[in-house]
Amino acid sequence: MNNFKRFICLFAALTVMQGAAWADIQGSSDHPLFPRFAGSEIIGHKVSDYDELIMALGKAYDAGYNDKRLEKDKRVEGRITRNLYLLPAEKTTLQVFRNYEKTLKAQGFSTLFSCAGNGGCGWWSWFVGAQTLGGLRDYATQLGGDFRYLSAYLQRKEGDIYVSLLVYNYDSSVVRAWAGRTMAELNVVEVEPMQQEMVFIKAKDLANGITQQGHIALHQIHFDTDSDIIKADSRPAIDQIALMLKNNPDLKIILVGHTDNQGDLQYNMDLSQRRAKAVMNSLESDYGIKRARLGAAGIGYLAPIASNRSAEGRAENRRVEIIEQ
Repeated sequence: MNNFKRFICLFAALTVMQGAAWADIQGSSDHPLFPRFAGSEIIGHKVSDYDELIMALGKAYDAGYNDKRLEKDKRVEGRITRNLYLLPAEKTTLQVFRNYEKTLKAQGFSTLFSCAGNGGCGWWSWFVGAQTLGGLRDYATQLGGDFRYLSAYLQRKEGDIYVSLLVYNYDSSVVRAWAGRTMAELNVVEVEPMQQEMVFIKAKDLANGITQQGHIALHQIHFDTDSDIIKADSRPAIDQIALMLKNNPDLKIILVGHTDNQGDLQYNMDLSQRRAKAVMNSLESDYGIKRARLGAAGIGYLAPIASNRSAEGRAENRRVEIIEQ
């Protein structure tokens, strides 16, 4: 029996999660590994072939100036399936949350973080901003204190899976038919390698950019999450930096690390500095570029080139720039 059939048999035993007649929005469907709560309807649906999701691993707090952040988090990348469910009128957030919780446990998921209400989760507005589905965000603007969150993880040979679940009471009159109803947003991240679609910049283009503009940005140098360890897929870009330096023996450069705005400023200043140094050290040790021609600096998220309010913008801001000394 394959994994999908085993999951179906397992879920069938959980009678509260069994099927019913649904009035889902057009083009939506459940994730194949996760059933829905009986009688629920999909009112929001989005699938991204490759994107990023921030998983809460700790409480949300107010960092000032209406900036809500997490004590601890984890960013995961891969194929993301997001479903927002409207639950039957009589179902409570606790009832729905416990059923999903038991289902995940039965599958072998490990809970990374679980919380309830403002007391356990901290500022509810972080969960509204990070968890709700784009244009559907207004549906959850009145969370109040009746909400529950869970992040979980499953290791598999065919690719790891991360899940975030937000269950809340829709305490608003914007859509009157939903007033007082329970909603559940289930986000499923299937971790998988990103398909290589980047065209790596050539050494001569790097040199021309520096000559004409005084600097050039590289988005093809990647690091492990919250780390200064350079990923293997960054090697072609570093090859071209080294080639540029060998073709221009009098050129001296400074590598400047940039981050997005996730986390506090001091943390990102340090992280960006360490990442720039990692590239500098690689140029010296792996390619024989003399240290006297190299410098490294990090400025965190102080020089964004895009808005940090979207995953796409944050990806643009995570970069290494080369400037001429």
